[in-house]
Amino acid sequence: MVFLNEFVDEIIRGLLLNVSLILLPPFIYESFKLDKLGYVSKRVKPHEVAILTSISVILCMIFAIPIFNGHLYDLRLIPILVSFFYGGVWSGIATVTVMVFFRWYLFSEGFYTMIVVYTFVVIMAAYISPRYFSLRRRDKFIISAKIAVIAIVLMFLTTYLMNINSENFSLRELIKFFLLFTVIKILALHFTIYTLEGFVEKRELRIELQRVDRLNTVGGLAASIAHEIRNPLTVVKGFMQIIRKNGDKLSQQKIQEYLDMAITETNRAEKVIADFLSFANPSVENQRLINVSDLVSMACNIMYSYATLNDISINKTLDKGCYLFTDENKLTQVFVNIIKNSIEAMPNGGEIDVRVFKDKKHVIIEVEDYGIGMTKEEISRLGTPFYTLKSSGTGLGLMISYKYVQILGGKIKVESEKGKGTKFTVTFPIYHKPSEEMDIIGYISE
Repeated sequence: MVFLNEFVDEIIRGLLLNVSLILLPPFIYESFKLDKLGYVSKRVKPHEVAILTSISVILCMIFAIPIFNGHLYDLRLIPILVSFFYGGVWSGIATVTVMVFFRWYLFSEGFYTMIVVYTFVVIMAAYISPRYFSLRRRDKFIISAKIAVIAIVLMFLTTYLMNINSENFSLRELIKFFLLFTVIKILALHFTIYTLEGFVEKRELRIELQRVDRLNTVGGLAASIAHEIRNPLTVVKGFMQIIRKNGDKLSQQKIQEYLDMAITETNRAEKVIADFLSFANPSVENQRLINVSDLVSMACNIMYSYATLNDISINKTLDKGCYLFTDENKLTQVFVNIIKNSIEAMPNGGEIDVRVFKDKKHVIIEVEDYGIGMTKEEISRLGTPFYTLKSSGTGLGLMISYKYVQILGGKIKVESEKGKGTKFTVTFPIYHKPSEEMDIIGYISE
């Protein structure tokens, strides 16, 4: 038998190393998988718990403390309890099975001690497992600690009985070791349970944030849609009531005027609904290889008459050889919306610069106006439902543009200064044309 006093520091270091090995797999899984999901709340599956705890068990046994004639002392009990309580009965049984086979591979006299101790652990843990999550955190620790203490007592008794006839056996040294072993194991168990409960609470917080975000989004959209539709409906209702009440006193021309305004407002409400449905259910169809310069040129031509009416000229600088594999209709709508917003941001007329160019990795489209500009707060709200700086707008056009750029794999960046103008920069990963014979959608350039 090894004299305990000579190896107290080594024992403490070995058990503390076990604590690190127990927590290492869960921390790695939490950091490199669950945290990368952002607000996506992923439930850890039983087989994942079994894998993580089995790794911890094997690491603990590899770095165990071999004393008392072949008995291996480590903290593998903790990941086994974790597997039962956080993964379920089958997860725990899988982890215990891995432990038994690995311990058999490391066969020594302590193998039979392990069988006795962990038979009790499996029975108790399997009984408590279905009720574990309904307990308070404090009660979870107390129950786990009771199982650990009873397991340590069984381990002490079996070690004592198997070594009582050894020449160098000392009951005093055995008691001193098990007291130290018990203190470290209980502290490690406490730290492990409270750490894992922190992971669980973090997951529940993610779920709650998702729920609150959904409710806030639905509530905000519902209120905004109701507001945008109520205004034209109020106008329509007012004109209808006037015609019904004073129809015999109104001229035919006046009635026609009221009806025309009512139809105009009805069309506006219909457009709000159509735009909202386009945002709620966006889709990308008929993706083909396109020449971006030709597409942007066509978008400028579409807006030419609108720009002319507002005393605005559109200057184009379009590089050749900028190709994207994308949906032409959606992308055309994006640039029509952006150019239209730039035109409306220049009430006193002026110029808009539209540029298409590429670097080694991206196709870049810039639309720059020199109009009223925006503050940082206004920029941060662009693309949100029903946010607009125009008195007659709904904000849905730009919101849909942001959504389309996102699903087409691009990004939008906005730079602006109040009173000096705004620059929209839309960036897409470049498409490398494999050959000159590929089918290109042709656009009629200006």
